[in-house]
Amino acid sequence: MSPSPSPRLSRSYLQTVCAHSGCDVNASHSRDVVAPIHLATTYERSAPNPLQHPPTSMDPTIAPRGTDGGVCGYPGGYCYSRLANPTRNALERVLTDLDDGLASQAYASGMAAASAILSALAPGDHVIFGVDLYAGVKGVRGMLCDARNVKWDAANAASKEDIVRKIQPSTKLVWVESVGNPMCSVADVRGIRDAIQTLGMASPPLIVVDATWASQFVSRPLLHGADIVLHSLTKYIAGHSDCLGGALIRTRTSTPALDKMWTMACNACTIAGSALDPFTCYMVMRGIRSLWCRIKVQCANAMEVATWLSKHPRVSCVRYPGLSNDPGHVTLLQNGVSDSQDDDPDALFGGMLSFEVEGGAEAALRCLEACKLCVRATSLGGTETLLEHRRSVEAFAGHSDTPEGLVRMSVGLESVQDIINDLDQALNSI
Repeated sequence: MSPSPSPRLSRSYLQTVCAHSGCDVNASHSRDVVAPIHLATTYERSAPNPLQHPPTSMDPTIAPRGTDGGVCGYPGGYCYSRLANPTRNALERVLTDLDDGLASQAYASGMAAASAILSALAPGDHVIFGVDLYAGVKGVRGMLCDARNVKWDAANAASKEDIVRKIQPSTKLVWVESVGNPMCSVADVRGIRDAIQTLGMASPPLIVVDATWASQFVSRPLLHGADIVLHSLTKYIAGHSDCLGGALIRTRTSTPALDKMWTMACNACTIAGSALDPFTCYMVMRGIRSLWCRIKVQCANAMEVATWLSKHPRVSCVRYPGLSNDPGHVTLLQNGVSDSQDDDPDALFGGMLSFEVEGGAEAALRCLEACKLCVRATSLGGTETLLEHRRSVEAFAGHSDTPEGLVRMSVGLESVQDIINDLDQALNSI
Protein backbone atom coordinates (compact mmCIF):
# COMPACT_ATOMS: atom_id res chain seq x y z
CA MET A 1 0.00 0.00 0.00
CA SER A 2 1.60 3.24 -1.12
CA PRO A 3 1.65 6.21 1.28
CA SER A 4 -0.68 9.11 0.61
CA PRO A 5 1.12 11.60 -1.65
CA SER A 6 1.94 15.04 -0.33
CA PRO A 7 -0.61 17.71 -1.33
CA ARG A 8 2.33 19.63 -2.86
CA LEU A 9 2.73 16.82 -5.40
CA SER A 10 -0.84 16.81 -6.67
CA ARG A 11 -1.90 18.16 -10.04
CA SER A 12 -4.52 20.32 -8.34
CA TYR A 13 -1.74 21.96 -6.30
CA LEU A 14 0.28 22.63 -9.47
CA GLN A 15 -2.80 24.16 -11.12
CA THR A 16 -3.12 26.62 -8.25
CA VAL A 17 0.63 27.37 -8.31
CA CYS A 18 0.30 28.29 -11.98
CA ALA A 19 -2.57 30.66 -11.21
CA HIS A 20 -1.32 32.41 -8.08
CA SER A 21 2.31 31.78 -7.09
CA GLY A 22 4.53 34.86 -7.16
CA CYS A 23 1.75 37.44 -7.26
CA ASP A 24 2.01 38.76 -3.69
CA VAL A 25 5.08 40.92 -4.37
CA ASN A 26 4.10 43.91 -2.23
CA ALA A 27 2.53 44.52 1.16
CA SER A 28 -0.25 46.83 -0.04
CA HIS A 29 -3.83 45.93 0.80
CA SER A 30 -4.66 46.69 -2.85
CA ARG A 31 -2.02 44.45 -4.38
CA ASP A 32 -1.46 43.90 -8.08
CA VAL A 33 -3.40 40.95 -9.45
CA VAL A 34 -0.37 40.08 -11.59
CA ALA A 35 3.27 40.66 -10.72
CA PRO A 36 4.43 44.06 -12.07
CA ILE A 37 7.47 44.49 -14.28
CA HIS A 38 10.37 46.13 -12.46
CA LEU A 39 12.70 47.58 -15.09
CA ALA A 40 15.03 49.55 -12.80
CA THR A 41 18.68 48.51 -13.02
CA THR A 42 19.66 49.97 -9.64
CA TYR A 43 17.96 50.67 -6.32
CA GLU A 44 18.29 53.39 -3.68
CA ARG A 45 19.85 52.31 -0.39
CA SER A 46 19.39 53.98 2.97
CA ALA A 47 22.57 55.35 4.58
CA PRO A 48 22.51 53.07 7.67
CA ASN A 49 22.64 49.97 5.45
CA PRO A 50 26.08 49.70 3.84
CA LEU A 51 26.81 46.80 1.54
CA GLN A 52 28.17 43.59 2.99
CA HIS A 53 31.48 42.38 1.60
CA PRO A 54 31.07 39.86 0.15
CA PRO A 55 27.27 39.77 -0.10
CA THR A 56 25.72 36.50 1.04
CA SER A 57 24.35 35.93 -2.46
CA MET A 58 27.69 34.30 -3.17
CA ASP A 59 26.29 31.43 -1.10
CA PRO A 60 22.95 30.82 -2.84
CA THR A 61 22.22 27.76 -0.73
CA ILE A 62 20.09 30.27 1.18
CA ALA A 63 16.97 31.81 -0.26
CA PRO A 64 17.48 34.92 -2.46
CA ARG A 65 15.60 37.11 0.06
CA GLY A 66 17.24 37.30 3.49
CA THR A 67 15.46 37.07 6.83
CA ASP A 68 16.20 40.76 7.45
CA GLY A 69 14.12 41.78 4.45
CA GLY A 70 17.21 42.25 2.32
CA VAL A 71 17.83 40.63 -1.03
CA CYS A 72 20.88 38.60 -2.08
CA GLY A 73 22.78 39.65 1.01
CA TYR A 74 22.14 43.37 0.77
CA PRO A 75 20.28 44.55 3.91
CA GLY A 76 17.02 46.38 3.48
CA GLY A 77 16.32 45.65 -0.18
CA TYR A 78 17.75 45.29 -3.67
CA CYS A 79 21.07 46.64 -4.91
CA TYR A 80 21.58 46.03 -8.65
CA SER A 81 19.32 44.27 -11.12
CA ARG A 82 21.95 41.88 -12.44
CA LEU A 83 22.22 40.43 -8.94
CA ALA A 84 18.52 40.38 -8.15
CA ASN A 85 15.35 41.93 -9.52
CA PRO A 86 11.81 41.79 -8.04
CA THR A 87 10.27 40.48 -11.26
CA ARG A 88 12.94 37.82 -11.70
CA ASN A 89 12.61 36.81 -8.06
CA ALA A 90 8.84 36.44 -8.55
CA LEU A 91 9.41 34.11 -11.50
CA GLU A 92 12.03 32.14 -9.58
CA ARG A 93 9.57 31.68 -6.75
CA VAL A 94 6.98 30.25 -9.16
CA LEU A 95 9.56 27.88 -10.69
CA THR A 96 10.70 26.75 -7.24
CA ASP A 97 7.09 26.04 -6.29
CA LEU A 98 6.35 24.13 -9.49
CA ASP A 99 9.26 21.72 -8.98
CA ASP A 100 8.94 21.76 -5.16
CA GLY A 101 12.61 22.71 -4.83
CA LEU A 102 14.65 24.85 -2.48
CA ALA A 103 15.64 27.64 -4.87
CA SER A 104 15.87 28.49 -8.56
CA GLN A 105 17.78 30.75 -10.93
CA ALA A 106 16.40 32.19 -14.17
CA TYR A 107 18.82 32.55 -17.10
CA ALA A 108 18.73 34.28 -20.46
CA SER A 109 18.22 30.94 -22.25
CA GLY A 110 18.14 27.23 -21.65
CA MET A 111 21.67 26.98 -23.01
CA ALA A 112 22.83 29.66 -20.56
CA ALA A 113 21.47 27.50 -17.74
CA ALA A 114 23.19 24.41 -19.15
CA SER A 115 26.46 26.31 -19.57
CA ALA A 116 26.27 27.52 -15.97
CA ILE A 117 26.38 23.91 -14.75
CA LEU A 118 29.07 22.70 -17.13
CA SER A 119 31.27 25.73 -16.51
CA ALA A 120 31.44 24.73 -12.83
CA LEU A 121 33.40 21.59 -13.71
CA ALA A 122 37.17 21.47 -13.32
CA PRO A 123 39.88 19.83 -15.47
CA GLY A 124 40.00 16.12 -14.67
CA ASP A 125 36.33 15.91 -13.71
CA HIS A 126 34.18 13.28 -15.41
CA VAL A 127 30.55 13.51 -16.60
CA ILE A 128 28.10 10.91 -17.87
CA PHE A 129 25.65 12.22 -20.49
CA GLY A 130 22.58 10.41 -21.71
CA VAL A 131 22.86 9.18 -25.28
CA ASP A 132 19.57 10.83 -26.21
CA LEU A 133 20.75 14.42 -25.82
CA TYR A 134 19.80 17.81 -27.22
CA ALA A 135 22.21 18.85 -29.98
CA GLY A 136 22.77 22.24 -28.32
CA VAL A 137 24.08 20.54 -25.19
CA LYS A 138 26.36 18.43 -27.36
CA GLY A 139 27.74 21.64 -28.80
CA VAL A 140 28.38 23.33 -25.46
CA ARG A 141 29.85 20.05 -24.20
CA GLY A 142 32.57 20.44 -26.79
CA MET A 143 33.17 24.03 -25.75
CA LEU A 144 33.12 23.60 -21.97
CA CYS A 145 34.21 19.98 -21.51
CA ASP A 146 36.45 18.90 -24.37
CA ALA A 147 38.33 22.20 -24.46
CA ARG A 148 38.96 22.14 -20.70
CA ASN A 149 39.97 18.50 -20.25
CA VAL A 150 36.71 17.50 -18.61
CA LYS A 151 36.19 13.84 -19.53
CA TRP A 152 32.81 12.39 -20.42
CA ASP A 153 31.06 9.21 -21.46
CA ALA A 154 27.65 8.59 -23.00
CA ALA A 155 25.25 6.07 -21.50
CA ASN A 156 21.69 4.88 -21.93
CA ALA A 157 19.65 6.99 -19.49
CA ALA A 158 16.92 4.36 -19.47
CA SER A 159 19.38 1.81 -18.05
CA LYS A 160 20.61 2.36 -14.51
CA GLU A 161 23.04 -0.51 -15.10
CA ASP A 162 24.66 1.27 -18.05
CA ILE A 163 24.94 4.50 -16.05
CA VAL A 164 26.52 2.82 -13.01
CA ARG A 165 28.91 0.83 -15.19
CA LYS A 166 30.46 4.05 -16.46
CA ILE A 167 30.77 5.89 -13.14
CA GLN A 168 34.36 6.66 -12.13
CA PRO A 169 35.83 8.06 -8.90
CA SER A 170 36.09 11.41 -10.69
CA THR A 171 32.47 11.44 -11.93
CA LYS A 172 30.84 14.67 -10.80
CA LEU A 173 27.63 14.70 -12.84
CA VAL A 174 25.13 12.36 -14.43
CA TRP A 175 23.28 14.45 -17.03
CA VAL A 176 20.08 13.01 -18.51
CA GLU A 177 16.87 14.22 -20.12
CA SER A 178 13.56 13.19 -18.56
CA VAL A 179 12.28 12.52 -22.07
CA GLY A 180 15.14 12.45 -24.55
CA ASN A 181 15.57 14.67 -27.60
CA PRO A 182 14.87 13.48 -30.27
CA MET A 183 14.26 9.75 -29.66
CA CYS A 184 11.78 10.11 -26.76
CA SER A 185 13.72 7.71 -24.52
CA VAL A 186 12.78 8.06 -20.84
CA ALA A 187 15.40 8.47 -18.11
CA ASP A 188 15.00 6.22 -15.08
CA VAL A 189 15.87 8.94 -12.57
CA ARG A 190 14.58 6.97 -9.61
CA GLY A 191 16.55 3.88 -10.67
CA ILE A 192 19.73 5.86 -11.32
CA ARG A 193 19.58 7.49 -7.89
CA ASP A 194 19.01 4.14 -6.14
CA ALA A 195 21.84 2.50 -8.07
CA ILE A 196 24.29 5.32 -7.28
CA GLN A 197 23.46 5.08 -3.59
CA THR A 198 24.43 1.38 -3.55
CA LEU A 199 27.97 2.31 -4.65
CA GLY A 200 28.73 3.84 -1.26
CA MET A 201 30.75 6.71 -2.74
CA ALA A 202 31.89 9.40 -0.30
CA SER A 203 30.92 12.06 -2.83
CA PRO A 204 28.51 10.51 -5.35
CA PRO A 205 27.87 12.29 -8.66
CA LEU A 206 25.05 14.81 -8.81
CA ILE A 207 22.10 14.04 -11.06
CA VAL A 208 21.10 16.84 -13.42
CA VAL A 209 17.85 16.31 -15.33
CA ASP A 210 16.82 18.39 -18.32
CA ALA A 211 13.03 18.23 -17.99
CA THR A 212 12.24 20.57 -20.89
CA TRP A 213 10.30 18.00 -22.91
CA ALA A 214 8.15 16.88 -20.03
CA SER A 215 7.13 19.94 -17.97
CA GLN A 216 6.17 19.68 -14.31
CA PHE A 217 2.80 18.12 -15.12
CA VAL A 218 4.47 15.10 -16.71
CA SER A 219 7.64 14.51 -14.69
CA ARG A 220 8.96 15.64 -11.30
CA PRO A 221 12.69 14.75 -11.27
CA LEU A 222 13.45 16.30 -7.87
CA LEU A 223 10.84 14.03 -6.32
CA HIS A 224 12.61 10.97 -7.68
CA GLY A 225 16.17 11.81 -6.74
CA ALA A 226 17.52 14.48 -9.09
CA ASP A 227 19.71 17.18 -7.54
CA ILE A 228 19.15 19.89 -10.14
CA VAL A 229 16.44 20.26 -12.78
CA LEU A 230 16.96 22.29 -15.94
CA HIS A 231 14.16 23.81 -18.01
CA SER A 232 14.28 25.72 -21.23
CA LEU A 233 11.60 28.25 -20.33
CA THR A 234 11.33 29.02 -24.04
CA LYS A 235 9.38 25.82 -24.58
CA TYR A 236 6.31 24.61 -22.65
CA ILE A 237 6.64 26.88 -19.63
CA ALA A 238 6.45 30.17 -21.55
CA GLY A 239 4.60 28.30 -24.24
CA HIS A 240 4.01 30.83 -27.01
CA SER A 241 7.20 30.78 -29.12
CA ASP A 242 7.90 34.43 -28.33
CA CYS A 243 10.60 34.57 -25.64
CA LEU A 244 13.87 32.89 -24.66
CA GLY A 245 14.70 31.78 -21.14
CA GLY A 246 16.15 29.00 -19.02
CA ALA A 247 16.11 27.94 -15.39
CA LEU A 248 17.79 25.71 -12.83
CA ILE A 249 15.95 24.44 -9.75
CA ARG A 250 17.77 22.65 -6.91
CA THR A 251 16.50 20.02 -4.53
CA ARG A 252 15.81 20.73 -0.86
CA THR A 253 18.47 18.21 0.15
CA SER A 254 21.88 19.72 0.88
CA THR A 255 25.30 18.17 0.30
CA PRO A 256 28.72 19.88 0.06
CA ALA A 257 29.03 18.93 -3.62
CA LEU A 258 25.56 20.23 -4.49
CA ASP A 259 25.99 23.44 -2.50
CA LYS A 260 29.28 24.14 -4.27
CA MET A 261 27.86 23.39 -7.72
CA TRP A 262 24.77 25.50 -7.05
CA THR A 263 26.82 28.45 -5.84
CA MET A 264 28.99 28.39 -8.97
CA ALA A 265 25.97 28.01 -11.27
CA CYS A 266 24.21 30.92 -9.56
CA ASN A 267 27.32 33.08 -9.83
CA ALA A 268 27.37 32.36 -13.57
CA CYS A 269 23.93 33.95 -13.62
CA THR A 270 24.38 36.93 -11.30
CA ILE A 271 28.10 37.67 -11.44
CA ALA A 272 28.92 36.61 -15.01
CA GLY A 273 25.71 38.27 -16.20
CA SER A 274 23.45 35.67 -17.83
CA ALA A 275 20.33 36.56 -15.82
CA LEU A 276 16.93 36.72 -17.49
CA ASP A 277 15.65 40.25 -18.09
CA PRO A 278 12.55 41.54 -16.26
CA PHE A 279 10.25 41.84 -19.26
CA THR A 280 10.93 38.25 -20.35
CA CYS A 281 10.42 37.11 -16.74
CA TYR A 282 6.98 38.71 -16.92
CA MET A 283 6.27 37.00 -20.25
CA VAL A 284 7.25 33.62 -18.82
CA MET A 285 5.01 34.12 -15.78
CA ARG A 286 2.19 35.12 -18.12
CA GLY A 287 2.69 31.85 -19.98
CA ILE A 288 2.73 29.84 -16.76
CA ARG A 289 -0.79 31.04 -15.92
CA SER A 290 -2.11 28.89 -18.78
CA LEU A 291 0.45 26.06 -18.51
CA TRP A 292 -1.99 23.49 -17.14
CA CYS A 293 -4.65 24.29 -19.75
CA ARG A 294 -2.14 24.03 -22.58
CA ILE A 295 -0.41 20.88 -21.35
CA LYS A 296 -3.68 18.99 -20.97
CA VAL A 297 -4.64 19.63 -24.59
CA GLN A 298 -1.15 19.07 -26.01
CA CYS A 299 -0.77 15.74 -24.19
CA ALA A 300 -4.23 14.57 -25.29
CA ASN A 301 -3.55 15.61 -28.88
CA ALA A 302 -0.13 13.91 -28.87
CA MET A 303 -1.62 10.66 -27.60
CA GLU A 304 -4.23 10.66 -30.34
CA VAL A 305 -1.73 11.58 -33.07
CA ALA A 306 0.77 8.95 -31.90
CA THR A 307 -1.93 6.27 -31.86
CA TRP A 308 -3.01 7.23 -35.37
CA LEU A 309 0.56 7.36 -36.71
CA SER A 310 1.32 3.91 -35.29
CA LYS A 311 -1.26 2.46 -37.69
CA HIS A 312 -0.24 4.39 -40.81
CA PRO A 313 1.33 2.23 -43.56
CA ARG A 314 3.92 4.87 -44.45
CA VAL A 315 5.20 5.17 -40.86
CA SER A 316 7.68 2.50 -39.76
CA CYS A 317 8.07 3.51 -36.11
CA VAL A 318 6.47 5.86 -33.57
CA ARG A 319 8.22 6.92 -30.39
CA TYR A 320 5.89 8.29 -27.72
CA PRO A 321 5.98 7.18 -24.08
CA GLY A 322 2.21 7.43 -23.83
CA LEU A 323 1.82 4.34 -26.01
CA SER A 324 1.55 1.26 -23.80
CA ASN A 325 4.08 -0.65 -25.95
CA ASP A 326 6.68 2.13 -25.87
CA PRO A 327 9.91 1.16 -24.04
CA GLY A 328 9.66 4.25 -21.83
CA HIS A 329 5.98 3.93 -20.89
CA VAL A 330 6.37 2.22 -17.52
CA THR A 331 9.52 4.19 -16.67
CA LEU A 332 7.74 7.52 -17.15
CA LEU A 333 4.88 6.32 -14.96
CA GLN A 334 7.42 5.47 -12.25
CA ASN A 335 9.11 8.87 -12.63
CA GLY A 336 5.97 10.96 -13.01
CA VAL A 337 4.31 13.57 -10.81
CA SER A 338 3.41 11.13 -8.03
CA ASP A 339 5.74 9.62 -5.45
CA SER A 340 3.91 6.31 -5.87
CA GLN A 341 5.19 3.66 -8.26
CA ASP A 342 1.62 2.50 -8.90
CA ASP A 343 -0.09 3.26 -12.19
CA ASP A 344 -1.48 6.79 -12.35
CA PRO A 345 -4.82 6.81 -14.21
CA ASP A 346 -4.43 10.53 -14.82
CA ALA A 347 -0.82 10.33 -16.04
CA LEU A 348 0.26 12.65 -18.84
CA PHE A 349 3.06 11.76 -21.24
CA GLY A 350 3.93 15.03 -22.92
CA GLY A 351 3.31 16.71 -26.24
CA MET A 352 6.48 15.54 -28.02
CA LEU A 353 6.78 12.52 -30.28
CA SER A 354 8.97 11.24 -33.08
CA PHE A 355 8.10 9.03 -36.02
CA GLU A 356 10.05 7.47 -38.85
CA VAL A 357 8.82 7.74 -42.42
CA GLU A 358 9.25 4.75 -44.70
CA GLY A 359 11.81 5.61 -47.36
CA GLY A 360 14.36 7.45 -45.24
CA ALA A 361 15.43 11.08 -45.43
CA GLU A 362 14.08 11.79 -48.90
CA ALA A 363 10.60 10.55 -48.01
CA ALA A 364 10.62 12.39 -44.67
CA LEU A 365 11.58 15.69 -46.32
CA ARG A 366 8.89 15.25 -48.97
CA CYS A 367 6.34 14.61 -46.24
CA LEU A 368 7.30 17.81 -44.42
CA GLU A 369 7.19 19.82 -47.64
CA ALA A 370 3.64 18.61 -48.26
CA CYS A 371 2.31 19.71 -44.86
CA LYS A 372 -0.09 22.65 -45.01
CA LEU A 373 -1.08 23.14 -41.38
CA CYS A 374 1.86 21.79 -39.39
CA VAL A 375 4.75 24.24 -39.43
CA ARG A 376 8.29 23.25 -40.50
CA ALA A 377 10.35 24.83 -37.73
CA THR A 378 12.78 24.14 -34.91
CA SER A 379 11.72 24.42 -31.26
CA LEU A 380 8.77 22.99 -29.38
CA GLY A 381 6.16 23.57 -26.71
CA GLY A 382 4.28 26.42 -28.40
CA THR A 383 0.63 26.59 -29.34
CA GLU A 384 1.31 25.56 -32.94
CA THR A 385 2.29 22.10 -34.18
CA LEU A 386 5.91 22.03 -35.35
CA LEU A 387 7.68 19.39 -37.45
CA GLU A 388 11.30 19.02 -38.39
CA HIS A 389 13.63 16.50 -39.99
CA ARG A 390 15.94 16.26 -37.02
CA ARG A 391 18.95 14.73 -38.77
CA SER A 392 19.14 17.75 -41.07
CA VAL A 393 19.04 20.10 -38.08
CA GLU A 394 21.75 18.15 -36.25
CA ALA A 395 24.10 18.28 -39.24
CA PHE A 396 25.82 21.36 -37.81
CA ALA A 397 26.96 19.30 -34.81
CA GLY A 398 28.79 16.83 -37.02
CA HIS A 399 28.03 13.13 -36.74
CA SER A 400 24.40 12.27 -36.01
CA ASP A 401 22.98 8.90 -34.94
CA THR A 402 19.40 10.04 -35.50
CA PRO A 403 17.59 7.78 -38.02
CA GLU A 404 17.49 9.30 -41.48
CA GLY A 405 13.72 9.17 -41.76
CA LEU A 406 12.93 10.50 -38.29
CA VAL A 407 10.56 13.45 -37.93
CA ARG A 408 10.36 15.24 -34.58
CA MET A 409 6.92 16.58 -33.75
CA SER A 410 5.77 19.12 -31.17
CA VAL A 411 2.00 18.73 -31.04
CA GLY A 412 0.11 21.98 -30.59
CA LEU A 413 -3.35 23.18 -29.62
CA GLU A 414 -5.05 22.90 -32.99
CA SER A 415 -8.00 20.59 -33.55
CA VAL A 416 -6.44 17.13 -33.36
CA GLN A 417 -8.45 16.02 -36.37
CA ASP A 418 -7.00 18.91 -38.40
CA ILE A 419 -3.48 17.81 -37.39
CA ILE A 420 -4.19 14.21 -38.37
CA ASN A 421 -5.77 15.23 -41.68
CA ASP A 422 -2.71 17.30 -42.55
CA LEU A 423 -0.32 14.47 -41.70
CA ASP A 424 -2.45 12.01 -43.64
CA GLN A 425 -2.46 14.00 -46.87
CA ALA A 426 1.28 14.70 -46.49
CA LEU A 427 2.20 11.05 -45.91
CA ASN A 428 -0.05 9.91 -48.73
CA SER A 429 1.63 12.36 -51.12
CA ILE A 430 5.02 10.63 -50.83
